[in-house]
Amino acid sequence: TMAAAGVGLLMQFDPTALCVVIKGCVKGGAADRDGRIEASDVIVAVDGVEARDKSIEQVREMIIGPQGSSVTLKLKKAQGETLESVLVRGTPEYLDSLGGRANQTVGEVSASTAREGEQREQRRNLSSSLNNFDLKGRPSSALEQSPSSHSVWELESENRRLREELAKVRQILDLERKGSLQSMQEVDRLQKQHAEQVAELQRYILQSDTARRELEAQVVELQQKEEGYRDVFQEAKSQTEVREQYYAELKRTLETRMSQLELSLREEREERAMAEHRRQLAERSLNELMGEFERIKMAVYRQREEEGTLRQKVMENNRILSSVRLEEDKLRAALMTTIDKLNELMEEATGMNA
Repeated sequence: TMAAAGVGLLMQFDPTALCVVIKGCVKGGAADRDGRIEASDVIVAVDGVEARDKSIEQVREMIIGPQGSSVTLKLKKAQGETLESVLVRGTPEYLDSLGGRANQTVGEVSASTAREGEQREQRRNLSSSLNNFDLKGRPSSALEQSPSSHSVWELESENRRLREELAKVRQILDLERKGSLQSMQEVDRLQKQHAEQVAELQRYILQSDTARRELEAQVVELQQKEEGYRDVFQEAKSQTEVREQYYAELKRTLETRMSQLELSLREEREERAMAEHRRQLAERSLNELMGEFERIKMAVYRQREEEGTLRQKVMENNRILSSVRLEEDKLRAALMTTIDKLNELMEEATGMNA
C-alpha cells in the first residue's frame, strides 16, 4: 500500500473566524511548488467538502492521502479572491523523483478518485470518532501527518463493549428492582388478606361468646325451670359443644394458616436478601466497569499529550532545519563572493605578468 502524505502545508486555527488558515509552506512540497499558495490564505474546501468550522485535525485528515494521489484545495486569498489548486500528495523527495512529471501526475491519478473518496470518508468517520474523545491542551498548529488509528479503533471497540456491558447491568438492576417491588406488593396483599381473615375470625369468636352467654342464660333459666326444661337444656348444651368444636377447629385452621404465612414471609425475606446480594454484586461490577472506563480515558488522554509533544518537537526540528538551511545559503553566497574575488585577483595578476 502507498504511504500516506500531505501537500506540505503549515496550518493554524483562527478562533475568531472559526477557520483554518495557512501559516506557511514546506520548502519543496506540493503547495510550495504551486507558487500561488501563500501564508494567510484561508482553506475553504478540500475536494469539494466544506472546511469551515472544522478543526486543524479534521482538515488535516481531509488533506492527507496516499502518496502520489491528488487533492483539490479551494482557498480564499487575503484580497478576497478565491483560488482552486490541484496538488499531488507526497514528500519533497518523492516530488523530486517525479521531476517534470509532477504536474502530469495530477492527470494520471484521476482514475483513482473513487478510491480516494472512500478513503477520505473513512478518515472523516475516524475524525468524528476522535472528536468524541477530544481533550484540551493541543497545539494550535502542526504539520499534517498520518494518524496512528489502530490503537484508537481498539479503544473505540473497547468503549462500545463497555457501553453494552453497562446497559446489560442496568437492565439486570431494573429487573431486580421490579421483582422486589412485585414481591413486596404480594406480601402486602397476603398481609391484608390475613388481617381480613383475623377480623372475620374475631367476629365469629365474638358471635360465639354472645351465643354462649345466651345459652348460659338459657341454662340458668332451664335450671330454674328444673326438670321440665332438662331436655331443652341438654339439647342446647349439645349445640354449644358442637359450636365450641367448630370454633376450636376453626382456630386450629387459623393457626395452621398463620404458620404457612409466616413461612412464606420468611422465604420472601430470604429471596429479598438474595436479590439485594445480587444487586450489590451488579453494582460492584458496574463500578469496576466504570473504573476500567476511566482508566481507558486516562490512557487516551496521555496518548493525546504524547502526540502533542511529538508534534511540537517536529515543529521545532523543522524550524531548526530551516535556520540551518538559511545559514548554509548565506555561507554559499559568501563563498561564491570570495571565489569571485579570487578570480579577479588572479586575472589582475595574470595581466601584470603579461
